[in-house]
Amino acid sequence: MADWRIRNSGLGICAVTRVFFCAAFCALSAALFAQEEPAAAPAPEAESAEETAAPPQKPPRAPVLRRPYLSFGGALLFFSSDKSLESDPAPILGSFYGNFSYPLTGSGFFSLYIGASLEVYRTHYLWSDALGRALPAAIEQREAQVFGFPLGIALETRFDLPAKMTLRMSLGLSADMRLVLLAEDINEDLEGPAGMQDLRDRTDKIGRYLWGDMRWLFFETQAGVSMRLWESFSFDIAGRVFMPASAPPREPADPATLGWRFGVLLRVSYTLKARTPPPTEAQPQARARD
Repeated sequence: MADWRIRNSGLGICAVTRVFFCAAFCALSAALFAQEEPAAAPAPEAESAEETAAPPQKPPRAPVLRRPYLSFGGALLFFSSDKSLESDPAPILGSFYGNFSYPLTGSGFFSLYIGASLEVYRTHYLWSDALGRALPAAIEQREAQVFGFPLGIALETRFDLPAKMTLRMSLGLSADMRLVLLAEDINEDLEGPAGMQDLRDRTDKIGRYLWGDMRWLFFETQAGVSMRLWESFSFDIAGRVFMPASAPPREPADPATLGWRFGVLLRVSYTLKARTPPPTEAQPQARARD
């Protein structure tokens, strides 16, 4: 009887122990499962007022207008002659050239300028009794030295091309202000008083001829390209043609271009400071907001 009680009590203790461990295992599992649940995502923070505010708009930039420019360079001039035995067969001479051009209008790739130019050259002439006119002379046959100061005014069109190049064409008038003097380095002892007086008379005839019948006025046209070197500097090359307003008398054998001039111009141009229009009313307000 005692053995049965002891055995039953042992069975009860084991059952209680099993129930206790099962309950503890279930409680531990529930605690672990509760810890593994993901935490709720934090609520998004409200965007700052600085991020939501629209960036201030800059005032529109004032358009830069076309700018005037100065040009300096040199030119080669060819004076068309009658190819006579007295005249210089190829009168080619150099000159110094200066120009100032001011923009009249321009937008996009097209612009229109008005320009004034001054040129300086020196050459020699002789008087032909057979033809009754002055002719360009070689230095061996010189009778008068002539200093020319052509003053020109022209309208110039410019077309902007790719690769920093500009096509330019102009048409205008050129007034050749010529100073006619007795030729230099003449041996007065060799010529004698009579010879010197004859040279002076022939020099006067050359001056009257060059200044008579508007032979000092020419129509000038140019065509060339301008290549920009830096922001304000460019190099220009152009061909030139001068057509006399009053052509000299021509013989049947004379060329059709008698009295014309042809040339090549090389120059460097400097663009002056940009002109900008005065600010509008909206621009000061925009600056105040900034």
